[in-house]
Amino acid sequence: MEVLKFLILLLFAATVDWSEAGLPSVRQGSSLKVEEESDFLIGNINHRNLVKLWGFCEDNEHKLVYEYLENGSLDKILFASDGELGLEQRYNIALGTAKGLSYLHEECLEWVLHCDVKPQNIPLDDHLEPEVADFGMSMTAA
Repeated sequence: MEVLKFLILLLFAATVDWSEAGLPSVRQGSSLKVEEESDFLIGNINHRNLVKLWGFCEDNEHKLVYEYLENGSLDKILFASDGELGLEQRYNIALGTAKGLSYLHEECLEWVLHCDVKPQNIPLDDHLEPEVADFGMSMTAA
């Protein structure tokens, strides 16, 4: 999938002025040269258990645009007082996360070490399928 370039005004409108009510799949980056290089790497990697980078904006403020995952991150579901994940759901989330990390570590042309795996970096789709995200701390190895 090709990483797209967005206009800041479009992102501003889509996120309802960067509020919590807007799309949570847009995040700010301080630099598109070094710190966000790993995010552009993920834009060229395709696996069902890795978050998809849709695009970026490099106007006055640097923004990265990811796919929207409806259930938020794993920590919100794991530590919620009103809901409980069953054993099968927990197993499937752990397995999907492991498959995503295994792909990064062993199957990519340029291996990627995530370096910041935690429940906050595992968003879940509407079927509770995990997608490993937030490669801000990642390193590549040939």
